[in-house]
Amino acid sequence: MNITKTQTCNYEVKFYPYADVPVIIWGDFKQKREEMRMSYSKLSHCFCCGHKFADDEKVVVVTVKGEGNRFACQKCLEREVAE
Repeated sequence: MNITKTQTCNYEVKFYPYADVPVIIWGDFKQKREEMRMSYSKLSHCFCCGHKFADDEKVVVVTVKGEGNRFACQKCLEREVAE
């Protein structure tokens, strides 16, 4: 017998495109987390689209209700600003 369950979750994601937040380069952030022996697996990809970040890529901090702070890619930021 095979049982397939699909769970759908809706998240409230807040972008802060005009906030005075320093630019975060994924490779630098990852290196600092590794030096402090902290996990970064939940932050290694875009929360919105699942894109895996390259080491030289700029990431955007977003707030996800119920999850905390996560990262999003530049494409998702552009899509949010356009809406």
